[in-house]
Amino acid sequence: MADEHAASTGDQPPAIPPGDATSPEPPPALNLEFAAISIGSNGSQVLAHDRRRLESILIHATPAVRTARASTSSGDLAAAVRTVETNAMQRLRTARRVARGRRAAFYLVALGLPFLTAALLGLVGIWIARVPVIGDALGTFVGAAGSSAGGLPLAVVISTLPSVWLVRRARRPAMTATAPARADDAGEQPEVRVTEDLGSFATEAEELLRDLAGILGGNPRATAERARRLVERFDALGRIAARHGVPSVAAFAGDAAARFREATRPARRLVPGLRGRQPSVAIADVLAPYQPTSQRKQGPPAPLALGIGSGVVLAALAFFAAGVFRLGSDEALLLRPNEAVVFPSSGTVFNLGRGFDGPSGTSKYTVSLIGPSGIFWAWPRPITDRTLLHLEDRATDVTAAFPTGGAREDVQVTFRYDVSDVKSFATGVGLTDEPDERVAALLEPPLETFLRGAREALAAQLDGASPASVTGELRVRIGALLTQFATEVNATAQIGALGITVQPGPEFRFVR
Repeated sequence: MADEHAASTGDQPPAIPPGDATSPEPPPALNLEFAAISIGSNGSQVLAHDRRRLESILIHATPAVRTARASTSSGDLAAAVRTVETNAMQRLRTARRVARGRRAAFYLVALGLPFLTAALLGLVGIWIARVPVIGDALGTFVGAAGSSAGGLPLAVVISTLPSVWLVRRARRPAMTATAPARADDAGEQPEVRVTEDLGSFATEAEELLRDLAGILGGNPRATAERARRLVERFDALGRIAARHGVPSVAAFAGDAAARFREATRPARRLVPGLRGRQPSVAIADVLAPYQPTSQRKQGPPAPLALGIGSGVVLAALAFFAAGVFRLGSDEALLLRPNEAVVFPSSGTVFNLGRGFDGPSGTSKYTVSLIGPSGIFWAWPRPITDRTLLHLEDRATDVTAAFPTGGAREDVQVTFRYDVSDVKSFATGVGLTDEPDERVAALLEPPLETFLRGAREALAAQLDGASPASVTGELRVRIGALLTQFATEVNATAQIGALGITVQPGPEFRFVR
């Protein structure tokens, strides 16, 4: 029977009284005090309060007990308090929109920055390449943004590092702002309790407030000595408020003193004997959060649109700057457009000040040959790959068999040459990344043929001499023979079609 009774009742737990329910307790109400004091430049009133506490209450929608204190009855203080809160919400929302616009600008700039970074690394790589011993390899690595060692993924990582830093900076708390949680059109207006208990404070601070009103009048900006006097007066006002138990005025005085203290710093030193402008603070900006007058509202799209617009402009400028390059009188540039990104076109290069230039040399690939001398623009990396060609005093190593008539021996010659016809040179070397090796391959066969002919002519001249004597005489005359070869090879059709001129007097050494 007991089991049946338990089943019929369902063994339900006893009901919990409403007052014992384990629901989260609302946050305790904060005290928010306002004090009406006459401190404006024209004797107008301001509502002193703790500005940071008010902003925290508005942001987190924290319950607050609002008290407005005055020395005498002076207008509708409750309405003035609501106006100050409305102005504070408006400033918070404006700061939020400005912060969002600034972040949008940073994000957009981060899109164009990798192109500029890659271009600058290419420029730095050219300078590093001139360093002896390690310059060539290190300059190639830096100029290629690491792609010479780690391929395109490493180049992408290196080029985007400044963009990552920029995005992280844009997300710092110092560059963000939080909007208030309470809406402007909230249904219930906050209740304000008005008291008239500032008589003793007003009596002691009357002369100081009159002095402050006089200093605040006149020039709308405070600098140097005037700012120092304001700091002293506001510090004194804060001490008087603390003695009389008026925390709102003490907070207001501390905030104003801190703002005006910024203008007391000496001017920044630019160079010895020259300083920048003296720091200054706008008085209206310092008093604005405490004035119970309605402030003009800003349209919400303006800061965001301005941030996006400036970001687009800066990103476009970074992208454009990444494509600008200058060529000297002894330089040319090979451009290979990435046809997966841009259309093959004869207008891929823009000669600044003259107009679009078409490719001066092409192969089976879409390649533009630019130069020499001028300022140009082309699609930046990785949209186009660039290869810089120096046209004067280029060097190539040619190894040819030295005709000893016996054991194998080679002569290694370093020929120096100048490019006289850029188009012919680019076409002749096949638009490769190693044109000097291509030139060496073209010079090696005629050099070996020339050396064999020189030995035969020398053997006929030294009729009856031993092969060793002929070889020794050939070693003695090798310098003059190589200069003769340079003169003769320049007259050949093959080298003429290549568009180069081999210099006389090359360096050489024998290799066994």
